Amino acid sequence: MGWRGADEAGPEVYIMTAEPKNYRASLSKSINRRCEAKGVIIYADSAYYSDGFKFDTEYGQGVGVSVGRPRQFFLDYAAILEQGEYELWLEYAAEEPRPVNMVLNGTGARRLVADATTGGWYRTHQQWLCQTTLAVNSSGMQLLHFWRIGWFPHISRIALVLVKTPSSR
Repeated sequence: MGWRGADEAGPEVYIMTAEPKNYRASLSKSINRRCEAKGVIIYADSAYYSDGFKFDTEYGQGVGVSVGRPRQFFLDYAAILEQGEYELWLEYAAEEPRPVNMVLNGTGARRLVADATTGGWYRTHQQWLCQTTLAVNSSGMQLLHFWRIGWFPHISRIALVLVKTPSSR
């Protein structure tokens, strides 16, 4: 285990420099305001993770699924971000609520994310849902830490969408 795609953009971490056509609509139909076209999409299987996670199961290739007896599970993701304010989006499936704790860089307020249901556990139930807004105070490597006692929702991707830069605040 280790960081994959953390030091540079690779097959698991994609840094967007321009907004792809229909990108915002594909994240969610509920977004109705314009944001800057920069952000990062991270695939779930690029995580540093606790024992008990599998990423290639009947729930979908690359979808993070916690298996085994319920205990504390965690997923850590690294991303290189500019200073600014970001919306945190998760693409996940959950037939029942499984809220997850999240903190940025080990400091600041703990937030609950992924607390909504999507209708099932499989790839066809995956939905992009905006979770929260995060303030990145300095450019560079950022660590997203997710943890939960008990099984996780089935996460496939994370998006961090830049909505404000220091000059636009």
